[in-house]
Amino acid sequence: MRVLLFSNQGLSVPHLGIELEILEGLKQQGHEVDIVKCNSKVNACYFNPAYNLPGCAICEARSDVFYREIGLDQDRIFRMKWYEEARTFKAPFFEQLNDLFEYNYKGANLGLGVASSIISLQRNYDVNSHTFGELIEQLLRSAINVYLNFEQFADQFKPDYIYLFNGRFAETHALIELAQQKGIPFRTFEKGATYHTYEVYDNCLPHSIKTRQVNIDYYWNKADEKEKVATAEAWFYDKIKGTHKNDKSYLDKMEKGKLPDDFDRSKTNIAIFNSSEDEFKAIREWQNALFYHQNDAIKQMVEHFQDNPDIHFYLRVHPNLGKVNNMQTRGIEEMDYPNLTVIPAFDDVDTYALMRAADKTVGFGSSTVVEATFWGKPSILYGKAFYMGLDCVYVPQSFEALTKLILEKDLPPKERRNTYKYAYYVSSRGEKLEHFKWNGKFNSHYKGLKMKRFYPETVAYLFKFVGNIPKWIQMNKLVRGRGFKISDIGKLKGENVLK
Repeated sequence: MRVLLFSNQGLSVPHLGIELEILEGLKQQGHEVDIVKCNSKVNACYFNPAYNLPGCAICEARSDVFYREIGLDQDRIFRMKWYEEARTFKAPFFEQLNDLFEYNYKGANLGLGVASSIISLQRNYDVNSHTFGELIEQLLRSAINVYLNFEQFADQFKPDYIYLFNGRFAETHALIELAQQKGIPFRTFEKGATYHTYEVYDNCLPHSIKTRQVNIDYYWNKADEKEKVATAEAWFYDKIKGTHKNDKSYLDKMEKGKLPDDFDRSKTNIAIFNSSEDEFKAIREWQNALFYHQNDAIKQMVEHFQDNPDIHFYLRVHPNLGKVNNMQTRGIEEMDYPNLTVIPAFDDVDTYALMRAADKTVGFGSSTVVEATFWGKPSILYGKAFYMGLDCVYVPQSFEALTKLILEKDLPPKERRNTYKYAYYVSSRGEKLEHFKWNGKFNSHYKGLKMKRFYPETVAYLFKFVGNIPKWIQMNKLVRGRGFKISDIGKLKGENVLK
């Protein structure tokens, strides 16, 4: 089998470790592998969105060092170039986000990847040419350049498979589109449940609900009965204690047991747990006909029951929205209803106390929805989630069905055991990394060799890329919304990316 791999994750130690593990596995299986390196020929990438030139140099040099270390054929390592068509591309005007979603280049949808990159980078889904026109153009140039480079490489090598990281961002989604056009199977890779595991996905994004549901069953069915139940239950207890090692906990900002001051136990209390919409907003499989934005769904719910004095809603704003100023957070601030209490992101109300005190919970895909079932609460998923097919939450398919569930007096919780598969999966998913040993971004090793930040090759790459300084300054301003600062030299996002 002949494999073509896109290498653009040398700035992130754990993701380079995964790439090396995959490359060695392919090599040991006797496959022919051709590698295409970015070569700083995109205007931005997920790991280096501001086009930080030291970041580009670290990425290229570190991967070079480890390619030699694992004995890859240097004659099969290729580098991207700039195509003039991509470099000078002029973007059309996108009046709204959906226009960008639908943008095609040579029949390939490049708009979704660009939208996904900007939404995640800016934590804002108000993306159009009015708000981010120049940034859209720069990322479309990147996506087109990847497309044109790999169009040539695919025709030259005729690979049986293409491997790439993640796949939802501007620079990698373009490659998926090309692969699909040419009928070439592709595999995306990502980290697993911990820094010591990884997953490979066939012909889909890691975010595919359908594939994740298959994987949930796979990991559950192959595990020991006692071990998987114990692991699943431990996940729920660790979450409520804030001790789960693979998740960020916000419990230290909450006062244990505290409820909202206006909490009235004589009413039917509905806890709403929202979530940020960054990661899945531009993924087709996650879009639904129930609502466009979570805020729309929340307002529709609250307004529908506004004349029912027995029902009160409590919106617990997800803590990861606490420092975000975007359309979603501004919309929440504008909500003013007598039957809705908004609990700000950094408020010290205890999320789990609210969950237990509420009569029912409603959410849009966060883990709190499935956690509520485990703790004995009727829990409603209004939207989509990886756990939606496990019968661990109620999943209404219309607003009318949602309102009926909210009104039903004796709605029983779903079976607690039905939550175990999901909890076990998020705790255990992925294959073990055999050669890469994660021990922090500055002390991790591959086959015993420390993955350093700087090598002699790093300096050589810096000199090679020095002519791109104007582009760095330009991209830095577009991404950060301000002029260049000396401190920006050390801001290397990819070294902190574990997602």
